[in-house]
Amino acid sequence: MDRIGNKMKKFFKKGYMSVKNVFPADMIKLADDYYNIKFNIRNDFEQLPKDIVKPFNECDYADPLAESFLLQLLPTYRELTGLNLQPTYSFCRRYLKGQWLEKHIDRPSCQYSCTITVRSTLKKPWPIYMNGEKFSCEINEGIFYMGEEYEHYRKPLKHEGELVQLHLHYIDADNPKYLGYLYDNRKCVGYK
Repeated sequence: MDRIGNKMKKFFKKGYMSVKNVFPADMIKLADDYYNIKFNIRNDFEQLPKDIVKPFNECDYADPLAESFLLQLLPTYRELTGLNLQPTYSFCRRYLKGQWLEKHIDRPSCQYSCTITVRSTLKKPWPIYMNGEKFSCEINEGIFYMGEEYEHYRKPLKHEGELVQLHLHYIDADNPKYLGYLYDNRKCVGYK
């Protein structure tokens, strides 16, 4: 079996997997600069009072750069799964000391997802748990997973600094059950 076939087999056996160096280094550097400006200089984010991140959350639904990463990752994720994936939406979040991600499974718009660290000032990686399995989530490491099938969470962040995570979501367009979630009921990628 070829390299891609082995990756597909591994992905579907567990329903999730880690991939390092998902994007070229210059794209990650761009994201690092952009999200530093967005969160630390412009304070351009929302705070959602009821969310799976506690005790508060700084985030942005359909941020323009995150939406661009959503489109850039699409061919890679299609190749990994062998499916006709289509984008639903993106989300960027900034995590700070004292926050955690509640145990949860995702909604149908997140049939196939990738969470990727694009900025971190933490001294060491802050892990995410997929079905109880720990992943380090280093910068430019993507965790590809079947969002509505596998529980995932993060324990409280105990270190000073910040971490910016992109959440990129897709559906299998050949599965009629998910067609209503294309673009997360938006006109297209880029709309809020």
